Amino acid sequence: MGFLDKALKTASDLTNQAGAKLAEQGVAVPGTSAGEATKLYQELGQLVHAEHRGASVDPARRTELLTRLDALADQAAAAPEPEPTDTAQPPPPPPPVG
Repeated sequence: MGFLDKALKTASDLTNQAGAKLAEQGVAVPGTSAGEATKLYQELGQLVHAEHRGASVDPARRTELLTRLDALADQAAAAPEPEPTDTAQPPPPPPPVG
């Protein structure tokens, strides 16, 4: 597995982990919009694909994107666990009798 494949897999794994954590917590990362991670991953994916196809890319931009994604993933992982709430629903009413 080459460097780009590993970077793409790592980015994908981080996206899934961060998204799952944020969804679990119902927490927005301070200073970020809800779709910032998605936008960063899209840009990183485009950059990796362009590089794969032989285009010259800015390594500093790749590093910046990965650093920002790492920060989002770290913030999501550090989010406190929510307090458990009683979400039990009452049973549905019985069907009407004929």
